Amino acid sequence: MTGADRISVRTTKLIWPVAAWPDEEQAAWGRARQGRGLEGLDNPAAGWRDRTARKNEDGYGRYLAWLHRNGMFSENETACERITPDRTAEYARYLKSHFSSVSVATTVTALTSAARALAPEEDWSWLSRRSTRLKGRAKPSRVKRHIIQHTLDLFSFGKDLMDGPEKGRSGKLAAAQRFQAGLIIALLAARPLRIRNFQAITIGQSLRWDGTGYWLTFSADETKTGGAIDEPVPANLIPYLEAFLRLWRPTILRQADKYDGVKTHGRLWVDIFGRPMQEFTLRELIKRYTRKRFGKALWPHLFRDCLLTSVAIDQPDLMRISGTLLGHTNLHTGEKHYNQARMVDASRRFSEMVSELRDSFDPEPQPAAAGRNGPAQRPRALKCKGRRPFSSRE
Repeated sequence: MTGADRISVRTTKLIWPVAAWPDEEQAAWGRARQGRGLEGLDNPAAGWRDRTARKNEDGYGRYLAWLHRNGMFSENETACERITPDRTAEYARYLKSHFSSVSVATTVTALTSAARALAPEEDWSWLSRRSTRLKGRAKPSRVKRHIIQHTLDLFSFGKDLMDGPEKGRSGKLAAAQRFQAGLIIALLAARPLRIRNFQAITIGQSLRWDGTGYWLTFSADETKTGGAIDEPVPANLIPYLEAFLRLWRPTILRQADKYDGVKTHGRLWVDIFGRPMQEFTLRELIKRYTRKRFGKALWPHLFRDCLLTSVAIDQPDLMRISGTLLGHTNLHTGEKHYNQARMVDASRRFSEMVSELRDSFDPEPQPAAAGRNGPAQRPRALKCKGRRPFSSRE
């Protein structure tokens, strides 16, 4: 990066890329990532996955950009001189005024990791304690328990979309898009992969046929937790998947002819232009369809909560398989972040108790006057049988 380019980037970017960092820190970062700096391979950066490295690069790049905007950046400072208790306290206040508490904690944690990589010989325990406190106080900005749906309801909704009319108002293309949306929702409900993997499903690679069924396969290097994924596509979805591959996906792919796209790619999910569907488009598609069906939009990661909550309510004895279901490295992650069952069940019981209490105070109905069709009858209460669906009103 030339001097002029670096000035332009530093002036305009909210997060500085590594190329915009001071030269000495660029070199130190490269050595740390390769295990050739201080502490060698013991430097934590040497074992980071690329995605983790990018997150921590952004954590330090955002801090550098903030220092620059506030007149506190000096080219010749070291990381130890640049990252101080007073500055990070002020930085945290700035973050709190712009981001959710979860995002603030994540950003400061990334800065902590970057500091340890750049200067592993320094004592960063004070910064680690600060990020730990922020994580402990962080509260999700979205309340999940009012939005969660039973996994079977999501799965059935997806199948209903695929079982609908073959042609929508706009013809076969609209029907193909509807079918794809149904398959996305049903498959995500049954196999709630993280969105990065789900979006990247590729025919013949991560989606493969073994002679008896289809499998979703990702290597350890392709997953967030470093654990390989090898899960079968549910048998009752295979006819839908094959119909999509044979009929509906080619219909959407032909849109590439209109928009100068490439219709020979192997990605399973296809956007309106015939190109591989991007993460943002996939998220918005899922939110749009679920909002229309359930009244509130479900984002892709919430499907993971829905699965574990459904297991906790319907089959609590199987809670210990949560790590397998969601690809977690330990049970506590699933219990802490995903299990909404207690809140949902408690809310339901409270609603039922209030209803029963209200009924106990209802006076006996007075006989109604007879009409032309004989004595008036008191309406019979309707009782639902079987599992009750989750409700945001409970």
